[in-house]
Amino acid sequence: MFSIYLRTLSFLFFLLFFLQARILLASDLEIIVDNLRNSSGFIRFALYNKEYGFPENEHKIDKIDIQLESKKMKTVFKNLSPGNYAVAMFHDENGNNEFDKNFFGFPLEGFGFSNDAKIFFGPPTFKDAAVEVGNVRKTIKIEINYW
Repeated sequence: MFSIYLRTLSFLFFLLFFLQARILLASDLEIIVDNLRNSSGFIRFALYNKEYGFPENEHKIDKIDIQLESKKMKTVFKNLSPGNYAVAMFHDENGNNEFDKNFFGFPLEGFGFSNDAKIFFGPPTFKDAAVEVGNVRKTIKIEINYW
């Protein structure tokens, strides 16, 4: 009977240690945007942690949508495990939850990527947009592109 209690207690200590270690390794990714064209609509952020599917909406691992009140804003993706992450975002000026494009496929709304990765006949690669998140808060600034 005593051995069952001892094993249970050992397991609980192990579990507590594991959870504490995971929390200590988690960090935040803070994003600052301060060159918005106006304060209409929303800023929509999508977070990715792998090359496959970047920057397609259905492959994001997290998202943040913020209703704008000014031309500057910041937000935070919290409790991320250490690793490489990429952020894609757009300024949904009309609030329709769509990244609006013209007849030729050119963006009608502002957009940007972490690392200020540039587009060239399509979105950047995950590698170009990736930022490394360690065990301390990482702050990045994203410049919005308007066409």
